[in-house]
Amino acid sequence: MTVDDRRQSRRIFLLTFAVAFLLMALGALLTVFLLQPEQPVQEEAPAPGYHYLPREEDAITILLVIDDPATRPTFLLAGFYPEGGRIPLAALPGETMVNWDGRNTTLQEVWSTHGIEKARASLAGSYGLWIARWGEMTLEGFQTAFNAVGTVDYRLASPLQYRGEEVSIALPRGLIQVDGARAADLIRFPAYENGEPQRCRMTTDLLSTFVNRHLTLAITPRFEEAFRTVVNQMRTDVTFSDFVQRTEAAAFLARLGINPAYGVEITGWYNEGGNTWNLDEESRLALRQAFPSPQKAQEEQAKVQAAASREAQTG
Repeated sequence: MTVDDRRQSRRIFLLTFAVAFLLMALGALLTVFLLQPEQPVQEEAPAPGYHYLPREEDAITILLVIDDPATRPTFLLAGFYPEGGRIPLAALPGETMVNWDGRNTTLQEVWSTHGIEKARASLAGSYGLWIARWGEMTLEGFQTAFNAVGTVDYRLASPLQYRGEEVSIALPRGLIQVDGARAADLIRFPAYENGEPQRCRMTTDLLSTFVNRHLTLAITPRFEEAFRTVVNQMRTDVTFSDFVQRTEAAAFLARLGINPAYGVEITGWYNEGGNTWNLDEESRLALRQAFPSPQKAQEEQAKVQAAASREAQTG
């Protein structure tokens, strides 16, 4: 056998060996794949809001008072109605007329004299509103709560300039980034051209813009932490159970990609003395439509009223 013949035989042997080795390796892999027991697939927990359907019982409303001794308190009604995809907000002048203990007075007078719970009762009873919870916080607490959620871009049609003994405010015209401090300045600004009604409109416009901007927080791990920070700045009857019951509802609204928060415009007039604000009929109707009682709440209220009536008759 010549040298060339030996080289050719060696090449054939190496090629045959390589092919055989490759086939054996493929066979081993196939055997392992076929004989290995199937591993169960670990399903991830569904993200909040995916399997939620809007429910009437998830609705809730609150009267929130933001107290600022340097200027004046802010009375804010906030509702959460996931079944209708609505988050209404209404800021009311402190001089808003309410009926309390058989006489006409103002919302601020009831609050300052009798407290937040009586203020809630007087407002709800005077205008046929459903106000399930109450809360009050200082202006500093409001700033902390605002910052715990984030900032928001907000456009001012004109600059806000004011300098007093206790308050100094300077907000420029145009698009500004609003944090807690700037939000507090905008809400407590005491020199709006159209007075307290304009301050109320600016408050609800800012806060509805803020809520719509940060509603997606409801589908993040930060949601519970933000809630705890906000509620810890209040004296309130809102509970953690209230939050847990509505996390799916909030996530549902967040996933819709809509802007459910909006301000309810309040119109009316002051009396001759300028110390009482009278809501006009349009505003009364708008409030009743924005903050209606769920059917279940109406039934519970009817039971309470019926029980009270029976007790009065037997007494």
